[in-house]
Amino acid sequence: MRIAVWHNLPSGGGKRALYDHVKTLQARGHYLEAWTTDMSSTGYLPLNNIIIEHRLPVKARFDNASRYRNPIKRIKAQISLMQEHCRTCIKEIESQSFDVIFVNSCLFSYISYISNYAKIPALIYLGEPCRRLFDSMPENVWQAPSYKFELKNIRRFIRDFNQIYAKRIQLREEIVAAKKYNSILVNSLFSRENVIRSYGIDARVCYLGIDENTFSPIDSDKEPYVVSTGTIGYIKSVHKAIKVISKIPLEVRPILKWISNANDEYYFNEIISLAKKLNVQFEPLTNISDDEMASILSKAAIMIYTPSLEPFGLAPLEANLCGTYVVAVAEGGVRESIIDGKNGRLIYNYDESEISKVILKFITDLTYAKLKGDEACLFVRENWSIQKMADNIESELKKLIK
Repeated sequence: MRIAVWHNLPSGGGKRALYDHVKTLQARGHYLEAWTTDMSSTGYLPLNNIIIEHRLPVKARFDNASRYRNPIKRIKAQISLMQEHCRTCIKEIESQSFDVIFVNSCLFSYISYISNYAKIPALIYLGEPCRRLFDSMPENVWQAPSYKFELKNIRRFIRDFNQIYAKRIQLREEIVAAKKYNSILVNSLFSRENVIRSYGIDARVCYLGIDENTFSPIDSDKEPYVVSTGTIGYIKSVHKAIKVISKIPLEVRPILKWISNANDEYYFNEIISLAKKLNVQFEPLTNISDDEMASILSKAAIMIYTPSLEPFGLAPLEANLCGTYVVAVAEGGVRESIIDGKNGRLIYNYDESEISKVILKFITDLTYAKLKGDEACLFVRENWSIQKMADNIESELKKLIK
């Protein structure tokens, strides 16, 4: 197949999934070429190391549009720029006899607008719908303001009205674009339900896999610390993990090592203050190499996983392949990637004391931690291989072309 790839992804799990998709499809003899913006991640798993990638300039004009004070004017300008970019990409793609367009998420709109202009089959691998439009994280954007509608509040009312209407415009454009794809692929049953709930259309589950060449256990003893990964931001619920660790007796309380690709500055400062207040040793590790990450994951007694409604959760499977067991709150897609008793322990309610008891067992019995980690590693090798992932995506692309 000749596959045109489009994405506008930051660093993180979505970019790793795309990188692994491209790498495995290319290894199977397919030709791939990618298009993106100059806003997407360049340093993290760059596609141009393995295929041709065209980076079209958008950022400067997008930043200028972001300065508009009127939110309606701002969102319209931003949407228009992304639509113009997509039209340019389509002209280049369709002039080169590609069979299919393999679209990934957009850091601005999540659903790419490229489907509006494609004349050849197009599918999107959508990590999740735009959460700020659908989730109450940390608050619901659609709730009415609490102040009274009075003359003295008229400016405030107009501002709030414009902000809400701007979000309605973005939502409309996302739904229009979503409905024009030939197929929407998602990473879990949970994500499929979210697409149905958000856009009113169905999606197909196409599970991911983990690369053993990147994540594998190193020959080293377990150490009595706890690890987790993800952007240090509110949705990853770092505060929950710190509160759990604080429930462990001080004399055996472990260090919490947190591997991240990016940090929300305001939330990061709050987390540092919370850890200090609760007497938890919190060690943030930002933008480390894959080798360093594999080493830290391998030596950890256990991984704690507490993000809010994570659509799938690659991080627990990465830890498993490094020989580390996982304790996770049973919500979102992790209920599909972690099988209770096989590669992790699922806690069905967020209960700090219950999670801390699981962690305590692992940090005080490193032989047990090693045994359970080895079992988890074997389970993931058998059930979540990167070749199974390649089978899944290759099958969906061929099906669409036929």
